[in-house]
Amino acid sequence: MYKRIYFDISGVCNAHCRYCVSGKDSISGSEHRKQGKFIDIETFSGAITHMLSKKIIAPDCEVILYSWGEPFLHKDLKMII
Repeated sequence: MYKRIYFDISGVCNAHCRYCVSGKDSISGSEHRKQGKFIDIETFSGAITHMLSKKIIAPDCEVILYSWGEPFLHKDLKMII
């Protein structure tokens, strides 16, 4: 059972960090910004509920809302937290 997971709620990043594949101005970075989307609350909640029910994550699991996207751009961040 995992005690920590990284769950990217945003497929969007507004940074242009030259060291990051999701933000820099390269083929992958610019395409990532154009195609990025945000997860909806129902999908996020369903995924967490599913992982709990299947004992993939522990009830006290730390859910980190960042991997490649910028979570602060998500309009429903407050509800997700």
